[in-house]
Amino acid sequence: MADFYRHWRHKGGIAGDTSTLMACRRAMWLWSLTWCAKWRSQHGRDRDADAFGEDWSAQLSDDALVAHVRERVDHYLSPAVIGRVRSELDDLQDALAD
Repeated sequence: MADFYRHWRHKGGIAGDTSTLMACRRAMWLWSLTWCAKWRSQHGRDRDADAFGEDWSAQLSDDALVAHVRERVDHYLSPAVIGRVRSELDDLQDALAD
């Protein structure tokens, strides 16, 4: 990933530090975790009969899709994966500082 960022910055003529790239990458990870937590907390609710907006009810999706999303959400929110991603982000930041 560090090589990709270096290449991308070089081809785009982008100079300077990589703090913005890292902030965006960390923000996307936080968004992903937030989405997973929201799905986990809301997919078991009954369907919103009034259709007042967001409706994360599993009743609106095929059982196979719900099972797949549940597996991915459990994976993303597992302490091991969160720890690994945090470590990878720190390693990437260190690699880009060189």
